[in-house]
Amino acid sequence: MAIISPISGSFNVRLVRNYATAELIERWQKSFKIDITSELHGHGEIELYECLDTGLYFFMPLAMAGSEYLYQQLQQQDFYYMKNKWEYEQAMQLLLPLLPETKVLEVGCGRGYFVNQLKQAGVESTGLELNQAAVQYAQANKLPVHAECLEHWAHKYPGQYTHICSFQVLEHIPQPKEFIQQCLACLAPNGRLILGVPNRKSFTRHLEYDLLDMPPHHMARWDAQTFQALQSYLPIQLENIFYEPLGNYHVSLYANIQIDRLWRLSKPHQSIGHKIIYKINKIVHKTMAQSYSFILHLGLKKYLQGHSLLVSFRKL
Repeated sequence: MAIISPISGSFNVRLVRNYATAELIERWQKSFKIDITSELHGHGEIELYECLDTGLYFFMPLAMAGSEYLYQQLQQQDFYYMKNKWEYEQAMQLLLPLLPETKVLEVGCGRGYFVNQLKQAGVESTGLELNQAAVQYAQANKLPVHAECLEHWAHKYPGQYTHICSFQVLEHIPQPKEFIQQCLACLAPNGRLILGVPNRKSFTRHLEYDLLDMPPHHMARWDAQTFQALQSYLPIQLENIFYEPLGNYHVSLYANIQIDRLWRLSKPHQSIGHKIIYKINKIVHKTMAQSYSFILHLGLKKYLQGHSLLVSFRKL
């Protein structure tokens, strides 16, 4: 089957690598205690491609995009829905100077934490979310969050918003061009589209298996080059790109990744001698990572690039 780019629609793509789904199932079970077997629909492997027109990295088959059941399980993890995120603060800095004319739609708003921040700031806002459990949480807190898909909302409320915000959502979408077009349909003329995503070129690129940046969770990987290329395929103009500084919640992961690059642990052989050496190396590795984390927390982290990026487009 010929593979086409989800942005440019061309066949100008290259295969980056394959991943065995059996390995993913095992790693998800070990890391999150979640069985993703049904999410993978019997496929033996997934494929990562690069669109050579835009630089977008995307996964196939598209059917592996996660179900609502997967997200209901993930939300049980403490880290999954965070009340405060770097991109919330960055987006607020773009929105607040424009009051009182601002009217915001957040797509994929989770439990409505950002919608609530907007509400507290006096910004007229609405949230859309497909995870029913998250919607119930938001509505129980009297937030204007609706369990409705973006496509239907765009038909009901075309051109109604000055700003569309979507944080850590675009990377989940198997057909991102259609998603952005639906966002633009909701925007008023000259409206702004604000998108936050994991940065493909961040420190996590060194992980061989970044499970949450792969199917069935993420379906694409974005970077600044790809967002710049979008201007050739959609009626938008890129106005701002912001990079997240290394956050406290990522310091330990950052330190472990960097130390592992310097001191990669090889799997121990069966001999007692090799196992002893491996255990010693593991202790040294852990000590070095903890020491580096301490230094980062002292202040070095503010000079380092973190996990995500945020972009702002103007609708043409």
